[in-house]
Amino acid sequence: MKITLFVLTIFVFRISTAQELSVSISSGYNYKMAPSTFGIYLNDYIVSAFYPFSVEYSTYSLGKGINSNIGLNYTMKNNFGFQIEGSYLYGLSTTNVSDYYVNDFIRKEIFSRYCRIIPQFNYIQKINNFELKFHVGAIINWGSFTLIQEQYDEEYNQGFKYVNKFSGGLSCGMITGISSIFKLNNRFSLFLDLNLISASHSPTKRKSIEMYHGETNMIDNFPTSVKETEYYNSDEAYSASDPNSPSKSLKFKTPNSSIGLQIGVNFQLWKKAEKKDQMIN
Repeated sequence: MKITLFVLTIFVFRISTAQELSVSISSGYNYKMAPSTFGIYLNDYIVSAFYPFSVEYSTYSLGKGINSNIGLNYTMKNNFGFQIEGSYLYGLSTTNVSDYYVNDFIRKEIFSRYCRIIPQFNYIQKINNFELKFHVGAIINWGSFTLIQEQYDEEYNQGFKYVNKFSGGLSCGMITGISSIFKLNNRFSLFLDLNLISASHSPTKRKSIEMYHGETNMIDNFPTSVKETEYYNSDEAYSASDPNSPSKSLKFKTPNSSIGLQIGVNFQLWKKAEKKDQMIN
């Protein structure tokens, strides 16, 4: 949070030197990059004992999904600039199904919901009504991801189904990319942005949302230590916990990297007049 406030303070201060101030709205799709696999133990937590026979693993990254973005941008006279975006990632599901026994299967599904603050520096190369913008910056990420695990047979008779939500933790990463900007008139322009994000997420807590055994939700029959977990970096992760309190475990990282393509519109709010224009006026 202190990082976010620092970035916003710099941005507000630097607006006074801007040659052009604009706002942008965009949306697009981000595909997984640097993914991890659904391993036998990683992210299984509750049902890891049921996975020794699983041999087929899918890869996933929590950065995969649909982005909606709104940004404030300024450009200085030398074509260098700064922009800050607010972004929401609606993560798309990744599913893995593997053999348990001869006629039984284990299914896992994972997806994310993230809010992001993205401050970036950029450089614009102008070519008539066409511009190229190169940008690099940081991505500050918070939110949650959901992991669904279930066992069923060939006729889809459910053995168990556990739904866990992982949340907490503020993570930072890097973003870089290039944008093609097409000016429509003095105010409006369209842009196509290709970006690469390198990031990860370390949640601080887990909470079970559903714990079905057959057709019955058994979540109220389990103690808090089974339904909830808190994650730590230190030896406190290995200390004993009360059955009526969340269990303790060591922090872990989940992949959040992606490569994405966004399309959007930019609207010029203000532009500082050149000296020759000021003299004419």
